[in-house]
Amino acid sequence: MQDIEFTEEQVMIRDMARDFARGEIAPHAQAFEKAGWIDDGLVAKMGELGLLGMVVPEEWGWHLRGLRGLRLGRRGNFGG
Repeated sequence: MQDIEFTEEQVMIRDMARDFARGEIAPHAQAFEKAGWIDDGLVAKMGELGLLGMVVPEEWGWHLRGLRGLRLGRRGNFGG
């Protein structure tokens, strides 16, 4: 995979998504995995932040599997 230079805007989006995952998802990740779903309120917050329907170019080598593909932080399905 090639090294990618992110724009300032892309860095801001990445950091916002990472902070959201660490603050809103990670504390509840085990419960989400056990239940097999994510709380509707959390999904609504993700939508408000523009985190739903994101497109990542295939040439970046990221394979989106839910939130794991965003490489936001902790290991596991939510924030891998």
